[in-house]
Amino acid sequence: VAVLDVLYERGQKFSFTIVGEPVTEAEEVYAARLGQEIAKRPYQGQVQMLGAVPHHMLPDVLHAQDVLFNFGTTGNMDKAGLEALAAGVALFSTNAHFEDLLAPWGLYVASPNPEHIAQALLHFFGRGDQPAILATLRNKVVAEHSLSTLIPKILKELA
Repeated sequence: VAVLDVLYERGQKFSFTIVGEPVTEAEEVYAARLGQEIAKRPYQGQVQMLGAVPHHMLPDVLHAQDVLFNFGTTGNMDKAGLEALAAGVALFSTNAHFEDLLAPWGLYVASPNPEHIAQALLHFFGRGDQPAILATLRNKVVAEHSLSTLIPKILKELA
């Protein structure tokens, strides 16, 4: 929400969609707190909390977005980030596991500072070569992270 605060303060127009359903009690507390925080914001009408989305509908949801934020610290490349890139959606991440993939294009932000993230976002969307960057990233993800590539690697390790 802090990144959205920065964008709003800078007069940027945006809409923001939150996808996902809390699974644990801690996530339920976080989701409730997030909803309360959004309700306090002057841009609350531009934020939509979709909740759970069936997997077969995820490509449609992703194609309707311009960017996916991934600020998780899962300790690996998050599947949601890879799915977004495979769908041709820009991924902004503070996850160090995405650094090599995203940093050359200005999509990796080392600092979780909302000002830095907002600045990187505005810089990227001001570029004229976005379609080429997204196509390059999509091709790289499909070539290196698709199931058809991953399954043989797993089977080789298990053999």
